[in-house]
Amino acid sequence: MDTKQQLQLVTPEQAKFLKDLEFDWKTTALHYVDAGFGDGFKLENHNADDGYTSIPTVAQALMWCRNERGIQYNIGKFYGKNYSAHIIGMNNSVSGKTYEEVESKLLDECINAILETQKK
Repeated sequence: MDTKQQLQLVTPEQAKFLKDLEFDWKTTALHYVDAGFGDGFKLENHNADDGYTSIPTVAQALMWCRNERGIQYNIGKFYGKNYSAHIIGMNNSVSGKTYEEVESKLLDECINAILETQKK
C-alpha cells in the first residue's frame, strides 16, 4: 500500500480530547481502551461505546472543529518555505516543514480553543 496516499490519523491524545469534546462523526479507525489501535472496521461513531475511542483523520477532525464548533482557520505555505496556520480571531500561530505537521499542530490549537471556551 502506498503510504503517501493515506490521510494522517489523529494522535491517541487528540482522539481522547475529541471524545471528551463529544466528537460523534463516523470513523473506520478506533482505539480499544484495553487492547490498542484497530483499523478497517465499519464506519460508525465508535465514541458511543465506553470501551472504544474513534480515531478520525486530522482533516476530518479539523472539519468537525469548523462545522460543529465554528472554529475558522487558515493553513498554507508561506513565502515558499514552511507551512503555517492560525485560528482566525485568535492570537496564535503554528508552523512546520510539512503540511501534515502543521495540520496536527492546528488541531491541537483548535482543541485548546474549544477547551478554553468551555471554561468560560
